[in-house]
Amino acid sequence: MSTRAGGRVAALTAALGVLAACAAPVVTKEPPVGAPRGEVAAPGAAAPQVSAPVPPVLTLPPPPGPRSEAEAWSQAVARAPSLATLVEQDLATLVAAPVPEAVTSPPPSPAPAPTPAAAPASPTSAPGPTRRERPAVPAIRVAQKYTVANGLPSNRVTALWADDEDLWVGTDVGVARLNFREGNWIITKAEDGLSEGRVSDVVKYKGNTYVATQMGLSVWDGIAWRIEDKVGPVQLLNAVFEVNEGTLWVAARTMRGGLVTFDGERWKDRSTLNPGAVLNNVSDFGFSGKTLWIGTTNRGVMRFDGQAWQDFSVPDGIASNFVYALAVQGNAAYLGGCCGVSAFEGGAWRIYDLAEGLPHSTVNAIAADGDLVWFGSKKGLAVFDGFSFTTFGTESGLTDDRISSIFVAGQNLWVGTAEGLNQLTKAF
Repeated sequence: MSTRAGGRVAALTAALGVLAACAAPVVTKEPPVGAPRGEVAAPGAAAPQVSAPVPPVLTLPPPPGPRSEAEAWSQAVARAPSLATLVEQDLATLVAAPVPEAVTSPPPSPAPAPTPAAAPASPTSAPGPTRRERPAVPAIRVAQKYTVANGLPSNRVTALWADDEDLWVGTDVGVARLNFREGNWIITKAEDGLSEGRVSDVVKYKGNTYVATQMGLSVWDGIAWRIEDKVGPVQLLNAVFEVNEGTLWVAARTMRGGLVTFDGERWKDRSTLNPGAVLNNVSDFGFSGKTLWIGTTNRGVMRFDGQAWQDFSVPDGIASNFVYALAVQGNAAYLGGCCGVSAFEGGAWRIYDLAEGLPHSTVNAIAADGDLVWFGSKKGLAVFDGFSFTTFGTESGLTDDRISSIFVAGQNLWVGTAEGLNQLTKAF
């Protein structure tokens, strides 16, 4: 109800109350029964008082009790039809104006489903990236499982590499090779020529297989093992590999480590590639063309486009400065750590965690697979299609939910866990 209309109702109610208070009944004395009327008074006697006509007694009902505004409006309109026009005018001020014609026109085509909440590139929110068409998520089938019972030197898988010829599996006690044609496993430990048993990564490069351990690189040339443990001042311990544009990149993760490259003939120290920063704390890295992404153990992530470096840390929108795993997909980069996935998409950082569908906040392995990205967490495997996550775990047939490594090889997806290796086949 508007203030002006409410005042009129209150005024009407108050006037009726005052009138009721002032209209007290008038009491008169009638002459005794049989007394003569109209006699002339005796001389000297007081003139008889002639009673005035008795007015009718006005009896008003008591003022009404408390009423709601709706009741007051209804009663006011019923008592005073002349107020109807004014009431309608007041009601018009309370009703929303008609919807503009432009809004009532046919709606546009439905927009894509909303994307997860963005982690800001600055502490405030950032615009989300433009989404591509949603890719198909494959159904997966566990084709084979491997443990110490059928070929592995240990159930704790730490690294994977596969091609059309064979599969290399790094564990915490050595490396195992499965030849697909022959179907047999060959296990190599420290006593067999490996630099040390704890394997951190495996890669094939120009016909040789490089196995990184806590004590250096072990190189298999098809006949014998040799060890590479130093490039200049860089000790090649606890390393990870990446091959880009025909060059092998090696990041050694120790106090005396660094970043080096190998072209098949010559090693080169790249540890001072970023002026003012010694790259001895690289946890994982990847390339998008010539753009290099480097995840670190305590300083977030760095990006080098061939001309300038850009550093990103928690204030810039990533979930944690401690990067466990990194993968690059086109112009996007995905970081795994203790606190969800930090994704650089469309020029802004976003954070995906339990609320967005991750099975666990701790992510130890990431692998790009065309338009899809696979994530290995402490509570299962997840695939991200750019819109949502689909998860797989022991209920899907995996040997364990604690995923430690992932390798994509065509229609095969190799998944290492804390309790064995899984060969998954993808079906679209």
